[in-house]
Amino acid sequence: MWLPLLLEAKTKAFDAMELQRVLAGLNSLLEYEWLTGQRFVEQSHRLCDRSDQKTGSLYVNSEFDFWLVKVRQQAGAASGVYEGYRVDNPKWP
Repeated sequence: MWLPLLLEAKTKAFDAMELQRVLAGLNSLLEYEWLTGQRFVEQSHRLCDRSDQKTGSLYVNSEFDFWLVKVRQQAGAASGVYEGYRVDNPKWP
C-alpha cells in the first residue's frame, strides 16, 4: 500500500536533485525495508558517498547513517553523529 508512494517520492526527490530531499526519500525506504525485511533500495554502497560533506545538517546526515547501519549494517560517512541516533542504535560504530 505504501510502497508505491515511497518509490514515487524517491523518484521525485532524485528528479529535484536536492540532497536533503533525496536523503529523506531514502530514509523512508530504508525504514520500510527494516519493517518488511525486503530490499527496495539497490546499490546502498553508493548511498554512503560522503553525504556528510554535501549537506550542512548533522541531523539529516545522522538520520541517513542511522538507517544504513540499522538496515544494512553498513557504516555511513558522517564525521559527527547527532546524539539521539547514537543512543538508539547499539550497532553504531
